[in-house]
Amino acid sequence: MMRSLILTAVGLVAATAAHGGGIERTPQSVAVLFEEGTYAEFSIGVVDPDVSGTATIPGIGTFESGDITESYSN
Repeated sequence: MMRSLILTAVGLVAATAAHGGGIERTPQSVAVLFEEGTYAEFSIGVVDPDVSGTATIPGIGTFESGDITESYSN
């Protein structure tokens, strides 16, 4: 009984730590905490990265990768 409880606790802690490593693309503003009265805020962001390159394989040739990233908006 004690062993299964310990294994369950270790599993829950490990799963929580693995989930915490995500990329945050939209950090929330804390300005609303310091405003008095009615307050509204709006923002938008668009990102269009361009990542490309070439690969050379000896005996076969050179290959272009093209754009390997996607655009996203916040």
